[in-house]
Amino acid sequence: MPDKMTLSERFLAGFALAATIAKDPGAELARPGLCADRQGPVSATARELLELSKAERRARIRSWMQPKRGMWPSAPTAPLRAYGLLAQRTFANVRPDWLRSVPLPRPGYTPDPQLLELLQRIAAETVERPAGPHAAERQRERCKDQP
Repeated sequence: MPDKMTLSERFLAGFALAATIAKDPGAELARPGLCADRQGPVSATARELLELSKAERRARIRSWMQPKRGMWPSAPTAPLRAYGLLAQRTFANVRPDWLRSVPLPRPGYTPDPQLLELLQRIAAETVERPAGPHAAERQRERCKDQP
């Protein structure tokens, strides 16, 4: 297992939502239970949510709950069978047109969840994502502990 694992935006959003539901806005009560290198990014996302107005917070949470369209590249960059496995995990309305021609796994085949996680991570890394409003801030946060 690598020493430095990156935390996805979905994970951070989920943690912020869980902290809010647990009546721990800002995740201050959860901080002592986190390892030191996770406390900053996790609590920053929760604090960011806390600092928004009620309408902004509602909009942010709604955006987090929407299926992510950025998982699929505009054209296939990996073996088509890998995309066929991943296509089973996503909503049909967020699939690109080229995915319709991808061979699906044989009926009854259930891929290992770790395989799907790995394929999804690889697919996500090959897609160019537009920088969000806090992308530079998150990049600085990720890089400050690295030599």
